Amino acid sequence: MKRAIAAVEREETGWLAASKQYGVPQATLRRRARNKNKVVKGVDKGLGRFAPALTYSIEMDLTSHVLLLESRLFDLTTYELRKLAFEIAEANHISHSFNHDKKIAGNDWLIGFRKRHREITLRSPEATSAARAQAFNKPKVQNYFVVLEKTTADNNITQANIYNVDESGLNTVCTVCAN
Repeated sequence: MKRAIAAVEREETGWLAASKQYGVPQATLRRRARNKNKVVKGVDKGLGRFAPALTYSIEMDLTSHVLLLESRLFDLTTYELRKLAFEIAEANHISHSFNHDKKIAGNDWLIGFRKRHREITLRSPEATSAARAQAFNKPKVQNYFVVLEKTTADNNITQANIYNVDESGLNTVCTVCAN
């Protein structure tokens, strides 16, 4: 394609001859040579008549923000992401077709956004007991590893004898408590 475009630009050949010589469709050759090719990734122009509501750079900032939240164990739900997209569009005075009554981006936007940014994951938060949430802090986690190190050293336990066990079969949250 690049050689065909170069040949036409140097006026060595016409559109039809270049298309046959280099084995590329003539319409595609013309479109690319005139820089009218529609690309989604990396530019603000969309395929077809619909363009993404947010610009590529804003979507990349949003994706970075979501990934930062994920790294801090704060996952967003699809609803929260749609609300955030609406707020970003409003704050940046971007023309959009989001729902102004509900102040939320639509499902179509969400589907397109997730297709363009597959690196993010959206999930609903899981229920956590108050005791578990309170116990998960830096000093307690550090203390856990101090105790683990001391226990393995005192009992001569090697790494080969340490197993990762999933406690999913044990319920730590009281759902039905007897009086």
